[in-house]
Amino acid sequence: MTAHRSADSPLPADQPAALGDALVRHLGAAPLIDLTFPYCRYLGCDATPVRVAAVIEAGAPSSRFFAGFRQRGGHDPIPGLDRSRIEAELYRLLGEVGGFPVLALESGETASALAGIAAEWPAALLFPERQGDPDLPGFSTVSLMREDGSAVYRLALPGAFRAALPDEPKRIAAAPDAPIVFDALRFLHDGDYKAEGDASYSWLWTGPSSHFRLVAPRAPDRNARSAEICIIRVESPWILDQIRVQIDGRPVPHRFEHWSENSGKIVVELPPADDYTVIGIIVPAMDKDGYSGRPIGLCLDKLLLLPA
Repeated sequence: MTAHRSADSPLPADQPAALGDALVRHLGAAPLIDLTFPYCRYLGCDATPVRVAAVIEAGAPSSRFFAGFRQRGGHDPIPGLDRSRIEAELYRLLGEVGGFPVLALESGETASALAGIAAEWPAALLFPERQGDPDLPGFSTVSLMREDGSAVYRLALPGAFRAALPDEPKRIAAAPDAPIVFDALRFLHDGDYKAEGDASYSWLWTGPSSHFRLVAPRAPDRNARSAEICIIRVESPWILDQIRVQIDGRPVPHRFEHWSENSGKIVVELPPADDYTVIGIIVPAMDKDGYSGRPIGLCLDKLLLLPA
């Protein structure tokens, strides 16, 4: 099937929420894997379940900064877009989400590089439309348009895709004013320890370093104004009132709300951003884990990004 273009899919605005509605009209509740980290262009697509995956284009300015970070709660490195690393990461992600997923990408060039994997799985490709985008042999493409007729995104479907589109798709995700929640197995951080638990519940201990950095992806049309970092346990309760917080490397004020003497949450205001924010937590002291003997600081289980 050769690539072609269609102008029958209007978008009211160049925003992820509108894009999510358009995707549901075409594909139903297809899982979307956002591969545009650190920009997370598609995090606001509320009409589809969005999985943020950290993949940094090789040679990008951010690739050096994120060299010390790991994704999936610390279990996996951040692959660059060279085939030997991205292939294994993509197959793992595709296996986790199942079904007929959408790979949301930064450019047509990236779509061309990943077309072979998408055709084999199969999966759809989604990317911003730009002049000079490469054709994708074996895919049919539809242009998602603004109301003024200008193209915004291209959705490319492999020839193997034969599913009927739903007549009356339904929204299945949270309302736009709901918080975006990341559990510990979705943390992208620079700590030495890995998230524990499973897909139903997970947690992560900070340590042995007193400095811990956590990446908060930011959706352009759901720009969170505050973050909450949930601490479910510390061994020494006094630590909670001595925590310091940084945003993008700068000290900032924060509020701590106690749930018990050894648990609670950090609440911190976030500056405007359309890509990501790095939240730094400085823990005044480490305790010794009674089971493993390793130095531990805070036990975290969730990061919440809240709208204004």
